[in-house]
Amino acid sequence: MDNQQTRNTQTDCNNVCERNLRVIWSRKLGINLFRNTIPRDRYKELLRYIRFDICSTRSQRLQNDKFALISMVWDRFVENCKSSYRPSEKIIIDEQLFPTKARYPFIRYMAKKPDKFGIKFWLGVDASSKYLVNG
Repeated sequence: MDNQQTRNTQTDCNNVCERNLRVIWSRKLGINLFRNTIPRDRYKELLRYIRFDICSTRSQRLQNDKFALISMVWDRFVENCKSSYRPSEKIIIDEQLFPTKARYPFIRYMAKKPDKFGIKFWLGVDASSKYLVNG
């Protein structure tokens, strides 16, 4: 992908995000929780500064890890789950498909799921509390 295509893709993503934010914060179609928690403009301002990735090492990490853009955040989340909770003796291990229509290299198609496309995770969950033990 050349620089112009990258800029066009980023512009398209920004336009979609802006439309989605307007809907989420709208009085008619929006979600009260978002409106009551943080003003939309403040949320947009925070999004400008939040990064879950180290740009300088991104291309190298993407060669080995398709999930590299958020793997550090995911790994820390899983470590916190492990250290913060002592599971019962019954643990369920199963696949979970988080539905999305985004185009990422790690999107999976699963014909038997209600939402056919998404990010597939293997999760270990405590059977009694439904708390994530490992992912």
